[in-house]
Amino acid sequence: MWQAIAARHHKVFSILYHLARVSTPHAGGDLLCLAARRGDIDTLRELLKHGLGVDCEDRNGATALRVALTEGRADVARFLVMNGASVDKACHDGDGAATPTASVAELRELAKRREVGHPITIYDSSADSVTVVGSSGDFGQRKLPSKRSDSAHCPRVSIYRGHPFVRNHTSEAGKLINLPATMEEFKTIIGEKLKVDGEKALVLNHEGSEIDSVDVIRDNDKLFIVTEEHMRMLASMDSVSATAL
Repeated sequence: MWQAIAARHHKVFSILYHLARVSTPHAGGDLLCLAARRGDIDTLRELLKHGLGVDCEDRNGATALRVALTEGRADVARFLVMNGASVDKACHDGDGAATPTASVAELRELAKRREVGHPITIYDSSADSVTVVGSSGDFGQRKLPSKRSDSAHCPRVSIYRGHPFVRNHTSEAGKLINLPATMEEFKTIIGEKLKVDGEKALVLNHEGSEIDSVDVIRDNDKLFIVTEEHMRMLASMDSVSATAL
C-alpha cells in the first residue's frame, strides 16, 4: 500500500487499502504513522484525501501526531494539527514530550487558533458548508451545523451495489434516495433499498474513497455500497489479471 500511495497510484491504493481493512483494522493508522515518521507531508496529505482519519491509531496505539512529536517532526506536527489532529489524544499518557521546535503548548495554541476563527472561513450558502484555509495553506471542507427542516431542500443521491471500479452498463441499476441527517439512518436505508448489511458495508464515492459521514455528501452524488463479497470478487479479478500479465 505504501508504494501505491507514494507513487500516487490512487486507484490501486484504494483497492489495496479497502482489502487490508478487512483483516487489519489498524491499516490506516499504520500508514499515517509511517508517513509521519518519515516526515512525508505530501503523502500524509494524500492519505487524508482518501478519507483516513487523522487521529486513527496504528497497531501500537499511537497516532500520527504522537509519532511526529516523538520523532521531533515539527512541520509534520503542525500540519496534522491544522488538519484536525487531537493534541490531547497524542499526549494522553505524557509520552508526547515537547520537542525543541514544536512544543505541546505551541500545538495546543495552534489548535485553539484553528477552532476559534484564525483560519480564513469562506461560506458557501448553496451547500451549507465552509471552506477553511488554515495557516499552513491547506484547504478543508467543513459542514455547518444542520439547519434542515421538513420544508428545507433535502439532497438526493444515487446508491449502487458494487465497487465503482468494476461496475459497467450491465450492472444492477441504482436507487435514488433522499439523504438523511445521519450516517446511521443512511445505512439503514442502504439495507432496506439494496438488501445488504448496511452496518458492515463500505460507502465509496466514484473515485473509490471511503465516506464515513453524511457531512461530505453532496446533492446528486453517486455512492457505491461495497460488501465483503464485493471486495473478495475484486481481489479475485486482480489475481486473475496479475496471472495473465
